[in-house]
Amino acid sequence: LIVAGDVSDDIGLLRATLEALTAKFTAVAFVPGNHELWVKGASAEATARRNGGVTDSVAKLHRVLQLCEDLGVITQPAQLGGLLLVPLLSWHHASFDREADIEAIPRASAMTIADYAACKWPQGFPGADRLGSADTAAWFDAANEQLQQPGWSMLQQALQGGDAKKLDTVSFSHFLPHQHLLPEKRMLAYPNLAKAVGSDFLWQRLQQLQPHMHVFGHSHFAWDMELQGVRCVQA
Repeated sequence: LIVAGDVSDDIGLLRATLEALTAKFTAVAFVPGNHELWVKGASAEATARRNGGVTDSVAKLHRVLQLCEDLGVITQPAQLGGLLLVPLLSWHHASFDREADIEAIPRASAMTIADYAACKWPQGFPGADRLGSADTAAWFDAANEQLQQPGWSMLQQALQGGDAKKLDTVSFSHFLPHQHLLPEKRMLAYPNLAKAVGSDFLWQRLQQLQPHMHVFGHSHFAWDMELQGVRCVQA
């Protein structure tokens, strides 16, 4: 079972959900979405309880990944029989949006994009001082190799040795790897949402991996589209 993020920002509800899924499915694979990294609460006590005692979104990411490891949930590249499963950490950036803006629409801000208000980055974190920064997205992309070991070493060896070509490869992420996977802005309730949905770094990963299928989430639109030989699906 692939769960492409956004289960809950409440660490207790996330645990309960993953426990229920691992009890029913032989293998559960998960990648954190933006909601999992929200750090909020009605009071200091509620915030600590809801976020597992952490106070920033990077610490929350580590907390979520540790929870998954404790429960046996797959968050790193793994081979399951003839299947090569590749979870991809990612984050959105505003420059992903290359469509012309629509006049008189409120700009993307902490008032219109929930992540800009609900995520709290530690001091000095890349892009923390700029909403929608590509530097933040680049940090998450690099975190695949830095945080997801030994799975990424296994994947790199499989790619370099040619073993990956013998397997059915399915990658997945929370965010969109290409703007063609999102309706045109004029079809969106809030057109500037396009600035907080995807990552160019994801598309670069897919070009390197060339998976048979990529599963994504976040936008809440059912989608099934082939892009340069990769079938991209959201259900």
